[in-house]
Amino acid sequence: MEVQAVKDKIIVMVLNPKSETKTKGGLFLPESHPQGYGKILSIGEEVFSKNENNKFEKGQVILFAKQAGMDFVIKDMICKVVKDEEIYGILDEEDYQIEDIKNLILT
Repeated sequence: MEVQAVKDKIIVMVLNPKSETKTKGGLFLPESHPQGYGKILSIGEEVFSKNENNKFEKGQVILFAKQAGMDFVIKDMICKVVKDEEIYGILDEEDYQIEDIKNLILT
C-alpha cells in the first residue's frame, strides 16, 4: 500500500533514533529530542507550485519539529503528514550525526 500526498502536504516516515543516557547509578534515562527526522515518502502536487525554490525529493531525510503535522500508522511505520513550511532542513546522507538514522533508512 502506498500513500500519495495531496495539495501542499508531504508524507514522511518518522525515523527518530532511540537514545538514552546512563546515570552514575546505572539507570537508563530516555532522551527526548525536540526535533524529528523522517524520510520523504510522497510529495503533494502544490508543494512546488506554491514555492518553486523547494528542493524536496522522495527519499530525502528531513528535519522537522516533533509537534509538526499529523501522525498516522501504516504497515507498522509511524508516519506524518506535514506542510513544507514545517520542514526545517534536508540532511545529506554523508552528514548524518546519528548512526541510528543511517540504519533505519529503507532503500
